[in-house]
Amino acid sequence: MAAAWALLNGEMVEAGNARVSVDDRGFILGDGLFETMRAYGGRLFRLAAHLERLYASGAAFNIRLPWPPEQMAGMAGRLLEKNGLDSARVRITVTRGRHSGAMSLAPTESPTLFISAEPLSDQIAARAERGIKLMTAAVRFSENNPTFRHKTLNRLPHLAARTQAEAAGGDEALILDERGNAACCSTGNIFALQYGQLFTPPLTGPILPGITRGVILRLAAEENIPIRENYFSPLILAGADEAFMTNSIQEIVPVVEANHRPVGSGRPGPVASMLLEKYRKAADEME
Repeated sequence: MAAAWALLNGEMVEAGNARVSVDDRGFILGDGLFETMRAYGGRLFRLAAHLERLYASGAAFNIRLPWPPEQMAGMAGRLLEKNGLDSARVRITVTRGRHSGAMSLAPTESPTLFISAEPLSDQIAARAERGIKLMTAAVRFSENNPTFRHKTLNRLPHLAARTQAEAAGGDEALILDERGNAACCSTGNIFALQYGQLFTPPLTGPILPGITRGVILRLAAEENIPIRENYFSPLILAGADEAFMTNSIQEIVPVVEANHRPVGSGRPGPVASMLLEKYRKAADEME
């Protein structure tokens, strides 16, 4: 079996031999960013949008990215080709680089860049087919914490929420904001369909501006589904006709149960299935 390849600071290396300094701020402080994208037919869907978000986050946290977006895109494409992958999960990780001793977001001239690519898990399709069970986590996200609006390497709150959900018998966590409104899931954005309207929390909340979220909102608008980007109570899930989670790797994942109560029919619903079909068509056509 051929070795998997990765890119470390622009150099192609065998993934198992990639090495980052133990002084790297990503390792010792979680001081870094990442983007995860899905490839269809050897091409990365919504790559430009992912890179735009990465560079915006870099600016927000003073992490200078010396690679132009076109170069970054070229490296990701080259890695897919080197690994011979058509359908894949690609992750770009950027850190501030080696620790200088400064306990601030001081810029650096030598950030660390790591790009990996791997085949998709078989569990992705299985979760989409059967749906997932949500459990509300005790973890709360604050609107005053800027990290929740970016893909930073600090994922402990998300991991803690997921752990709480799994301990309670769920597959995924529903995370609330400090006022008790639905915010997101531990690995994606949340949507609920009720009375023919599609609800999702607004970007003013402590949520990630999901790339897939944006595509789904556009596809729903094309189908003339009324969209409500509003704060809402998690209780809406009890009366929803459907609910689903979105992210770039898993696409659309139906929610069939929330806090031990069925959502809608307790099975993946027709609107989620329709939107998933349209989403995959857009990905295949690589709009």
